Amino acid sequence: MSEALCSRLIGCVHLEPLEPQEKLPKSGSNWHAVEIGDAIQALQSDFNGLSHEEIEARLREFGYNEMRKRKRASPLQIFLSQFRNVFTIILLIAIVISVFLGWYESQALHEPRTLIETYIDSIVIGSIVILNAVVGFFQEYRSEKAIEAM
Repeated sequence: MSEALCSRLIGCVHLEPLEPQEKLPKSGSNWHAVEIGDAIQALQSDFNGLSHEEIEARLREFGYNEMRKRKRASPLQIFLSQFRNVFTIILLIAIVISVFLGWYESQALHEPRTLIETYIDSIVIGSIVILNAVVGFFQEYRSEKAIEAM
């Protein structure tokens, strides 16, 4: 049995009973590729929208279309999360190795060297890691605030 729904904007659409659920995507994927009539039928709606009773029933069943509130991360947690990146961890390991090699080299040469001369590689790598963490923190903190404002 075929029904026809007509609209001035899109013309007539013939709604056939759907075959197996293969035509319809699972929740959250490819709904843009479904024919209009198939989508309306699958969502148990029509071109005129839902009745007030159906709206109330769906609100009771599914709730409002709102994002769930999640626990916000503290600024300290956001900052510390900048050091969980694999490349940052590699750089932190490089700092430790560089400090050890600088100390070992200064001991082996038996020449007086300043602290900066001994550990310049470690200082540069550490500065880069800290700069990266600060920039990442501000970007993530701003995005958290923007999401919160929505």
